[in-house]
Amino acid sequence: MAEAMTDEQTGFLDETLRRLVGMLAPVPRSGVVPSDTLIGGLGYDSLSLMELAFNVEDLFGLDSISMERSVAIKTVADLTAFVTDEIAEGRGTMPDSEALAEKFGEAGGY
Repeated sequence: MAEAMTDEQTGFLDETLRRLVGMLAPVPRSGVVPSDTLIGGLGYDSLSLMELAFNVEDLFGLDSISMERSVAIKTVADLTAFVTDEIAEGRGTMPDSEALAEKFGEAGGY
């Protein structure tokens, strides 16, 4: 098992996921909060959820998210908890600045 994440890493992960969720939402938006629901509140449907899952897997180096595990992810907080657990168990990694710049299209980092 990997070491527990620091508060700074947890905050960074939360911010990164909220930003990604907002960017990939069917109607992109900023100001995504942990209690926002993916389906309903943010307008995700099955296709956009798949796109979000692929991006999360790619950014955090996760294995494919199974259907059984994905049904429990209803809010942004659920997604953050899932990714945090995967990283804590050594099944994922925090993205580096290059991966973040590529994902969010920013030169010079996040």
